[in-house]
Amino acid sequence: ILGGTMQDFGFALRQQYFHKCVMLLLQHDESFTKGIILNRPSAYTLDGWRVWFGGDVAEGGMFRGISEAKGEREILCVHALEGNEAAERLSMKIIKGVSYTSLEGAQALVADGHAQKSDFWVFVGYAGWAPKQLEREVGRDSWFLASADSGTLLKELLRQGTELPPPETGSVPGDGLATWEKLMERIGRGDEVERTRGELADR
Repeated sequence: ILGGTMQDFGFALRQQYFHKCVMLLLQHDESFTKGIILNRPSAYTLDGWRVWFGGDVAEGGMFRGISEAKGEREILCVHALEGNEAAERLSMKIIKGVSYTSLEGAQALVADGHAQKSDFWVFVGYAGWAPKQLEREVGRDSWFLASADSGTLLKELLRQGTELPPPETGSVPGDGLATWEKLMERIGRGDEVERTRGELADR
């Protein structure tokens, strides 16, 4: 799902990380909806792994300027290790060709020689919705639906990853708006891209 631009309640003011975000849904059923934000890389690292901001739930204070020891933290490591028996055993499939594991799972795969650090995109935190909440938000154009395929998803993650400054430079990564614009154009929403480019919320 792609963050919409018509929110009356002000994502851009209160939850800036949702503004023009690209969200991959991991779970959507009668009890809960869960997703991770794909286009919010950070300058943070965990044990040498670059971290993406996955969402405002279970990020353990990492992105809020408070003690990292406070609060629950959930870390998901997305990868495309198809045909890798060890990776498949430790992972949950998202879509064909794309799965995720825990940070401990990713570390074990690297330590045992089944993968390299560069095979993973590490997301801290996630976004969550109560039952029927996301449907209501989609109904008022807070989100645009887009079908996900592994080729598009992996190409975007790879592009973002290779364009980021190395963590040790301390440089702040980009805002992810270019990824949102590219995917919006692919679903025929180029007019919305042009209409909102450079608006106050973007700045």
